[in-house]
Amino acid sequence: MESRFGVLRFISVLYKLFGILVLVLAAFAALASLGLFGINRYGASYSLVGLGFFGAAIQFIGGAIIAAGLYAFGELIELFISTEQNTRTMAILMERLLKQQQNNQPRI
Repeated sequence: MESRFGVLRFISVLYKLFGILVLVLAAFAALASLGLFGINRYGASYSLVGLGFFGAAIQFIGGAIIAAGLYAFGELIELFISTEQNTRTMAILMERLLKQQQNNQPRI
């Protein structure tokens, strides 16, 4: 059976990759807001955002929710493609079965 919907498959992969990228960036932003990425020249740790643990948790949870939504949308596109393929396959098989039954019936 021919492979169809190449652009949709590509878009699906892009959504999944973008979801993973958002998750990684959310983790990076959460760690950055905790100040885990460096020490200034005076020996004190510094924070890019300065939100503390609560802010880091909110950033990560929000990013994880957005990442899950993006990844799920990529999976949804694949689900629609699979549904179309299964429907097309069943239509072809039903047509073959109908032709076979019509050829086996005696004519009156």
